[in-house]
Amino acid sequence: MIKFIIIVTSLLIALTCVAQQKTEVIDSAIKATYNSNPDVGISVGLVHESTRYFFNYGTVSRTVSQRVDSITTFEIGSITKLFTSYLIAQQAQAGRISLDSFVDEYLPPQVKLNPKIQSKIKVSDLASHQSGLPDFDMLRLLQLNPVQPLDEVTTEMVDSILVHTSDLESLGAYQYSNISYVLLGYILENVVGSNYEKIVNNNLLKPLKMKNTFTSDFSSGISTMGYDFQNNKRGFLNWNCVIAPAGLLKSNTSDMLKFIQFLLATDDKEILRKIQKTYFKNTFIELGLGLNILRDGDNVVYAKSGDSVGQSSVLAYNKQKNWGVIILTNQASGIARQLFSEITIILN
Repeated sequence: MIKFIIIVTSLLIALTCVAQQKTEVIDSAIKATYNSNPDVGISVGLVHESTRYFFNYGTVSRTVSQRVDSITTFEIGSITKLFTSYLIAQQAQAGRISLDSFVDEYLPPQVKLNPKIQSKIKVSDLASHQSGLPDFDMLRLLQLNPVQPLDEVTTEMVDSILVHTSDLESLGAYQYSNISYVLLGYILENVVGSNYEKIVNNNLLKPLKMKNTFTSDFSSGISTMGYDFQNNKRGFLNWNCVIAPAGLLKSNTSDMLKFIQFLLATDDKEILRKIQKTYFKNTFIELGLGLNILRDGDNVVYAKSGDSVGQSSVLAYNKQKNWGVIILTNQASGIARQLFSEITIILN
C-alpha cells in the first residue's frame, strides 16, 4: 500500500512538473509576441487538467496605462457564433428543432425566402456555412457608416437579401455567411418565443455564471480600445439585435474559460455531439456547428476565431488532452491566430 501511494504521488508530481513546464513555455511565447508587438493588449486564459492559468500583457489602449487582466472586456466577434450554435443544439435536443429539416419550417412568418430557394436550406447548413446565402458586404457597410458599420444591418436589409436571392450557387459548399447566423437568431427567437439577448442570457450566461459576458449593456468594467489594420482607433460595436447572433458578444478570459470548462466537462453529451459532428469537409476545412475541426490523427482540436473591426480572438479546446484556451487581443491582426498556432503545438 505504501509503495502504491509513493508511485501515485511520484506520478502526480511528474504531471505537475510537465504542466508547469508547458505553461512556462506558453508564457514565454506570449511574452515574445508582445515584445514584438508592444502596442497590443493580450489576454490569454488556459485551462489544463482542470487548472486555470492567465497570461496578460499590454494595456487596454495605446493612450491609457491601465494593464490588461483576466477581467478586462474585449469583443469576441464571431466566437459568438459558437454560443448561437450551442443554443440551436439545445433546442434540437429539446425536440423543438431538427437540424436536418429545412429552415422554412422554423422561420418567423414575416421572414420570406425567394420561392426559388425555399425548402433547400437545412438548419445545419446555416450553422456550418454551406447555405449558399451571400454574406453582407462589409466594405459597403463601412462606406455607409465608418464608425458603426453594423448599425446599417436592418431587418429590411435582410428581407431584401432573402427575397432577391434566387440562386444558391454554393449550397453544400463552404462559403462564410453572417446572414446565416442572422437566420439562426430568427429561428431561436421564433421557437423559444423570446429575443436572442434573453435567450443567450437565460440559457447560457446565467447558468454558467458568466456575469461579465455582455450583450446590449457593456458599459460596466474595464474595456479595451480596438485598433484596425490601419491602426485607427475602433471602439466596441453597438449591439444590433439583427446581427447580434453572428458576432456581438463582449467578454473576458475569466468568463470565457468558464464556457470552455463547461464544454470540456459537460454531461450534455448529445448536445456536444451535435455541435462537434462533421457537417462539412473538404481538403482544406472541416466544420461542425459553429466550430472548425482540426484533426491530427486521433487528436482533435475544436476551434473558433472571432474578428471585429478592431479586435481579434481565438477559442479552442481538446477534449482528449483536457485543455482549452481563449486568446483575446485588441488589434484586428493575425496575432491571436499566431499565438493559437504556437500554443496548440506546445499543448499537443
